[in-house]
Amino acid sequence: MKRKAIMGLSLLVAFIMSCTTPKSVVELAVPTPIPTPPVDLPIWQEGVYIKDDSEVAQTDAFEIHLITIYEDLPFYDGTVPFEFEAWELPLNPPYNPLKMLYIFDNFITFFSYDDPTSGIASRARTYDKANGLLAEAQLEEILGDGTVVILEVHYNKDGEIIFWCRSRIAPILGFKEEEFDSHGVKEQDYYFVWPAY
Repeated sequence: MKRKAIMGLSLLVAFIMSCTTPKSVVELAVPTPIPTPPVDLPIWQEGVYIKDDSEVAQTDAFEIHLITIYEDLPFYDGTVPFEFEAWELPLNPPYNPLKMLYIFDNFITFFSYDDPTSGIASRARTYDKANGLLAEAQLEEILGDGTVVILEVHYNKDGEIIFWCRSRIAPILGFKEEEFDSHGVKEQDYYFVWPAY
């Protein structure tokens, strides 16, 4: 009887040992640190929305428009159609109004412009409805066909970087078409639409 108990115990130990995760697998499960994005953080360091706005700004009063998107955008996770508010700053002719603020259901994005006559936002900062910083982005390049390349950085509630990537934005419509050079895991996409006309 004692011998059977010892054999049973040996089998149980062997079974448990076979079920434990090998050290190499445990080491692989540890997340690798996210490399630092190639930009000075925070991206938006000053409260300037438009640089040298005296010649082009028509008024300080915003126009608020309700925008409805009927397309299923590549980087939008919600239902279609969807709506958001676009706060625009009118400019003197012949320039298009600047999109300064997008308000979605659960986040708000502010935009700033280095060249307001281009209509292409230079930087963005996104907050949740409790004023917590969610993400930032900046213009990196405008390609020959008008495609815009931005660098976006996402944060967790403690202000730590959890994701960053570069994104290609379609000209005129401003829909995000592609992400590349991505690192980490994002919780949500915030820049699926960008002022790019």
